[in-house]
Amino acid sequence: MSNTTNNQKIIQILKEYNNKFGVNTLEENKDIKIIDLLKEYNSKYELLTEASKLKILTDKNKWGMPEEQAKVLDDIFGSLSVWMAKKIGEYYSNILPGDYPTPKDALSKLFLKGTSFREQFNSIKDYIVVGLDGNKSSLDNLNYNEIYDKSKKWHDSLNIGDGEINYIEPEDHTIIEDFRENGEGYYWVALNTQSSNEECERMGHCGRSSYGYLYSLRSDKKLPGGKFKINRSHLTASIGTNGVLYQLKGPKNSKPKEEFHKYILPLFSYEDDGDYLISRFGTEYAAQQDFKLEDLPIETLKELYQNRSELFKSRGLQSKMRKLGIEIEVEPLPTAFAYDSEFDRITDIIDGDEVVGNKKVGRNSYNIYLSEVVLSKDFDFIYNKFYEDFYSESWEDILETFVYEGLKSHIRRLLMMMVERDEENIKLIKNYENKDLIDFITEVDVNDDIKNALLDKYKDALLESYIDTLYQSLINTLEMYGDVTLDNSFVTIRGDLSNFVDTDDPEVIDVYERVESEHDAIYTDFVFFELMNYGIVPKAEWNIPHPEDVEIDEDTFNDYLNNGLNSIENSI
Repeated sequence: MSNTTNNQKIIQILKEYNNKFGVNTLEENKDIKIIDLLKEYNSKYELLTEASKLKILTDKNKWGMPEEQAKVLDDIFGSLSVWMAKKIGEYYSNILPGDYPTPKDALSKLFLKGTSFREQFNSIKDYIVVGLDGNKSSLDNLNYNEIYDKSKKWHDSLNIGDGEINYIEPEDHTIIEDFRENGEGYYWVALNTQSSNEECERMGHCGRSSYGYLYSLRSDKKLPGGKFKINRSHLTASIGTNGVLYQLKGPKNSKPKEEFHKYILPLFSYEDDGDYLISRFGTEYAAQQDFKLEDLPIETLKELYQNRSELFKSRGLQSKMRKLGIEIEVEPLPTAFAYDSEFDRITDIIDGDEVVGNKKVGRNSYNIYLSEVVLSKDFDFIYNKFYEDFYSESWEDILETFVYEGLKSHIRRLLMMMVERDEENIKLIKNYENKDLIDFITEVDVNDDIKNALLDKYKDALLESYIDTLYQSLINTLEMYGDVTLDNSFVTIRGDLSNFVDTDDPEVIDVYERVESEHDAIYTDFVFFELMNYGIVPKAEWNIPHPEDVEIDEDTFNDYLNNGLNSIENSI
C-alpha cells in the first residue's frame, strides 16, 4: 500500500475523530506532519492501542504504575485509562502532598484495586458512556473528585441503585426462568457457583453458600432514551444439588418483600431433567430472614399444597396448615436418643466443670477438665492435684476416732518392740503395757513412724473416698438426661427428649428442622446437643464436692493403716 493511500486513511481517521470529539483543528493543507498530528490527538484524547496504554501506565519513566493497578484502569476505562490515571494522580498529589509528592507517586502507591475505588470508577465510566454519550470533553477541566461527584448526582437522578448498565450475563450463567417482555422485567439466573463476588457487590451480603449453588433474581429496565438498560439483582437463593433450598434472601440478608413472591413461586414448579429444583427446605445463615412458605397468602398456600404436598414436611408449617383448616397428617417426632461423647468432650454438656490442667497435641494446647480425669479414673492426676487440699485431723484424734481396737493392739505391740531393751527399761515394760496409748506413742515413737502412718493413711483414705465421691457425683449429674454407661473412653447417655422438652414448642421444632436440613435426617443425638446449644435444654449442673466435705471410709482407712503398720514392723 502506498504512502499516499496511508495518508488518506489517516486523514479520514482524523476526520472521524473530529466529528466524534467536536474539534476542528484538522486542515489538510496545514504545514504539519500527519504523524505529529496523530501524536497530538493521542496526547489529547488518549486514542491509543491496548498495548500502548498499559505500556504508558506501567512505564517507569512515565506513570510507573504496578501492572495489576494499571489493569484496573485499563479494564474499566479502556481508551480513557491514561486520562483517568492523570486525573487521579494530580488530585491525590494535590490534596495529600506529604504522602504523594507527585502524581506519579500517588499512582504507584494508591490501592486502586480496592472496592471503594472500583465503585467510583464504575460510577464515572457509566456517567461518561451513558450520561455523556461517550464525550468526556466537559470533564477535562475538572479534578477527579469533581468528576466523581458529577457521576454520583447523575446516578442518583436515575435512581438505578447498584445496577450495571447494558449488562450481559456471562456464558457460565444459565437463565432458568424469564419474565421479561420487550427487553424489560425480571428473570432467574443460575450463577453455577457457590461463591460470587459479583452477587456480593450487588446485594451487600457475602455472596456465598457452604451447601448450595447460587441463584439470582435479576431485572432489566430501560433508561430514559431507550439506548441503555440497567440490570440489578433483587434476591439471592442457595439451592443444593439435593434439592434443598438453604437460603432465599433480599439485599443485605433482608427478608424478601411480598412483591417478589410471584417470582419466587415459579421456582417450586421448575424442573430440571424431570426433578424439581426445590424438593425441601434447609437452613444455613440468619434463617429467620429467609423466605418461608408461611409468608405466602392462605389461598396461595392451599394451591401449592395441592400441587407439592411433599414440601410441607416442616412441623411448624404443618401446624399452620391445620390451623388454616387444611387436613394434613402430622408424624410424631422421634424423641429417644443415645448421645455418645468421648471423656474429654463431655464437658460440653456440663455446667460447673473445672479446668485442672492442659495437654499438648502437636502444636496445639488443650484444657484438661476435671470431668475427663474423673471418668478416666486418673487417680495419680487427682492424687497429685488434690492431696494438699485435704484437711487432716491430729494424729491423736485419728487414733481415738477412726482406728479399730485390733489395730490399736497392733500399735501397742510395735511400741513394745521399739522400747530400748536396757536393764532399766526392762523393769518398766510391765508399766508400758498398761500405759495410755497416746502417752505410750508420745514417749516411744521418737522417729514419728506411727504418727506419720496415722496421718498419711488417713489422708490416703480421704483421697480415695473423694475420688469415689467425684465419680459418683458426676454420674449422678449426667443421669438427669437418662441412663449413663461407660465404655473405654466413651460416655453414652440414653434418654428421651420428651422428658424435658415439649415437642410441640416452635423453638424445639425449629431445632429438629435445622438438624434434618443439615444432615438429611433427624438424628436425635444431634437434636439433643443442639437443644442444649440453644439453651432450650439446660446443661447438667455439676456441684463438685469439696475435699473438706468428704467423709472418710473407716474400713478403707484401717486397711491402709494395717499395711502401714506391717511395713513399720518389718523395718524394726
